[in-house]
Amino acid sequence: MALVMIAKNKEIKQLYGYLTKRKDNPLKKKQAVVAVIGKILSIIFALVKKDEKYDSTKVFNQERQLELVAA
Repeated sequence: MALVMIAKNKEIKQLYGYLTKRKDNPLKKKQAVVAVIGKILSIIFALVKKDEKYDSTKVFNQERQLELVAA
């Protein structure tokens, strides 16, 4: 599921790209996939807990969005 999300979902694709290409401590591809899995699980848990639909604007906070855009 994580590989499909990396290929199809804009926010997850940005996160994966950031994790593999960041300046400080870039992750290897498999390490980045594991980190993305954790993010996907936290998103799913929050959606179920709050009984909400997926909203791409809520995936990352403002600070993380700036880091992703900068990388």
